[in-house]
Amino acid sequence: MAQKVTLQSSFGLVLLAISIFVSVAGGLEKSFASVPPLFSNGSSIMVTTSSQGAFDGPKLSIVNNSSFDWWYFDICSEEASVQIVFITSTVSAIGHPESSVPLVTYVTLNGLFPNGTAFAYVVPSMSVYIATEGDGSSGFYDGFGSWKGTPDMSYYTISVDSEAIGVKGALYFQSAAPARYPLQFAAERAGSTEVLAPNFGWANAVPDSDAQAHLSIGGTKLHIVGRGYHDKNWGDAPMQDTTKTWYWGHAKVGPYAIVWFDYISRDGQEYYSAYLTKNGAPVILGSSMTVRPYGRNETQRLYPPNPSSTEPDGFIINIDAGNAGKFEFTASNDNVVQAIDVYTRWTGQVTGGPVGGEQFYGPGVGLWEWMRFIS
Repeated sequence: MAQKVTLQSSFGLVLLAISIFVSVAGGLEKSFASVPPLFSNGSSIMVTTSSQGAFDGPKLSIVNNSSFDWWYFDICSEEASVQIVFITSTVSAIGHPESSVPLVTYVTLNGLFPNGTAFAYVVPSMSVYIATEGDGSSGFYDGFGSWKGTPDMSYYTISVDSEAIGVKGALYFQSAAPARYPLQFAAERAGSTEVLAPNFGWANAVPDSDAQAHLSIGGTKLHIVGRGYHDKNWGDAPMQDTTKTWYWGHAKVGPYAIVWFDYISRDGQEYYSAYLTKNGAPVILGSSMTVRPYGRNETQRLYPPNPSSTEPDGFIINIDAGNAGKFEFTASNDNVVQAIDVYTRWTGQVTGGPVGGEQFYGPGVGLWEWMRFIS
């Protein structure tokens, strides 16, 4: 059985439409959506619970001037990193009004070469298609490339072939930890909330993976064998109107894979999500955690952050796993991957383990960021 739903709106004199086809074949629900390159007028309705569609699928009814939806991927090692974000949003809706990207459909590519040189590209796309099969997603962004996930989200690939920026290659992700919503595992999906905070959704398809990246960037080869990650965020209001600050990150430390999200909304309310596995088996998924900055200067340690805050030397992540005990990890801000006015992203060493138990000092590796709208 197939169903076609057409959502129409206008931008100036241009008629836009998102056409979504849904079918069921072989027991797996499939969908296909064409996303227009200009924002639509009208209200955007966001997905809030797991019963509303595929885990890794689109989460908005339309992309208007104040909503956002993206698919984020990264791979990092001790030597190098790469991050790719497939975006459907105006730049103003995600707090970058100074950016000159003219479309709501574009891709960002950032990272570090082993010698410490950073690279950063933005590629607008006129033709964008998003498909789902089961819970996995696939997408095509004209002028950049595509991604493809399996129905169970256990394996993802990204293919890049962009003449515009001179980048070509592929990334591979073999999941090593179960997918999760903010406070529940995907396997417990019935009735699960997909909302981390008001107007802000989060679905983490690949919290940790064995990953490889093989790219040619402007003629320079980049090969990474390390840890990979994939999630998506979305919202129905501009981020700077609903968000004050957040600390987010992921890492692999010895047998432990961790993902943290410590979010403060515009009204000062704090929301948490802690994820911890050991050898791929869940230890905890919940809200019993804190993430705090550390540094030599007082302005680096301020919490909650305020306009006087400066970039910290790293973060201390404390997780209370109940009967499994308490855990503490330290993430050291060794390498700046990306820095703009509203956020900084780092890679570095992560150490730690159970409080009072065996500690792991390497080669723990991860990637994390500090987002802020506090000026």
